[in-house]
Amino acid sequence: MLNPYKIIKVKITSIKQETDTIKLFKIKVARPIIFKAGQFFLLSYPGFGEGPFAPCSMPGEHKEI
Repeated sequence: MLNPYKIIKVKITSIKQETDTIKLFKIKVARPIIFKAGQFFLLSYPGFGEGPFAPCSMPGEHKEI
């Protein structure tokens, strides 16, 4: 069983300002991350803090979230 608390390094490939309060972050992962609707990731960035984010991607697309 995979450890759900294991740290996974990712690369932010783009940031798009959707509205005044919403940003879209595209994240590239080194290995596929499989998730189900309703799950969330706790993302952190050194010097900025951490927060919960809801992932979304096209079915079958597991290398970019």
